[in-house]
Amino acid sequence: LAIVGAGPAGTTAAMYAIRHGLRAIVVDRATFPRDKICGDALGGKSMSVLDELGLVEDVERLQGAEINHVILSSPAHIDLRVDMRDKEHYDPLTGRHVPMRGFVIRRETFDDYLVQEARNRGAEVVEGFTVKDMLRDETGAVVGITGTRSKGGPTENIRARVVLGCDGFNSIVARKTGLYEHDPPHSIVALRCYYEGVEGLSDLELHFVDEVRPGYFWIFPMEDGRANIGIGMVHSTMKRKGVDLRLALEQVIGRAPFADRFRHARWAGPCRWAASSAPLTAPAFCCSVTPPALSTPSPARASATPSIPPASPWPPAPKRSARVTRQQAACGATRIAYGRLSGMN
Repeated sequence: LAIVGAGPAGTTAAMYAIRHGLRAIVVDRATFPRDKICGDALGGKSMSVLDELGLVEDVERLQGAEINHVILSSPAHIDLRVDMRDKEHYDPLTGRHVPMRGFVIRRETFDDYLVQEARNRGAEVVEGFTVKDMLRDETGAVVGITGTRSKGGPTENIRARVVLGCDGFNSIVARKTGLYEHDPPHSIVALRCYYEGVEGLSDLELHFVDEVRPGYFWIFPMEDGRANIGIGMVHSTMKRKGVDLRLALEQVIGRAPFADRFRHARWAGPCRWAASSAPLTAPAFCCSVTPPALSTPSPARASATPSIPPASPWPPAPKRSARVTRQQAACGATRIAYGRLSGMN
């Protein structure tokens, strides 16, 4: 079994394959640990998959924050707080009942853990391998993958009876097999930032705000008092309304009821764009991209104002003439053997 993509989908698929006595090789163009632009949240379906694979106890020990409550708020700031501590989640794909709980763990940490665990269970994981095409036999059937380990390096062939594409919405496997589909009306663009000093962190917060309808603003607590902060909306609507997500995020955290919570906040890492083709219930939490990195502002400058620093340090906005799919990459929403890690939301 050759698996393209070593994110949560690819590594857990490899673990399932090993469990069933199959040999599995996983390739990824990245080297781990690596950052992935994401909301970093785990819950629901992903927790049932982790439970079935016996990974929950390890995940609990990873650096991050445990989530027991979710807040949903309307544009009129009417809040609904859901207590998950006495509830269970049933996943029909795994057939498992698991506690309705979640975690916020940086993808840099979580994905690296899964890569190492897949190796520990017997999968071969090849990092820094860029897939270029599918190998085919004389009948046209796919019999493996071909790619390189470094830019300009020699081409290598990996033969396998089954090739599994876990490389996200803009999948090379899907494109090379004619299965690629683009659904512009359901493409989401979002901006994710890491902050420290945000007050009142404890719950997973999803705020439906006027600045990005249809879309929302999120506040996810992390380790050491930090937070994953982001905002996103449907790309087609964003283009039609001329919304600049950088300005929208500045407006939201600079007004009531959020301004007081951000008065002492400052950046704790770069802000980056994310794009996905996913339901609006999970636009920026799983699928993501890595555009040109934003240089982090100095602590003095970042703490001097409760709002976002001027627009110049921001990453350039996606060009409106470019297809969103050019910025899409691997994510945990890819369907795997017994489940779907779309619970990364």
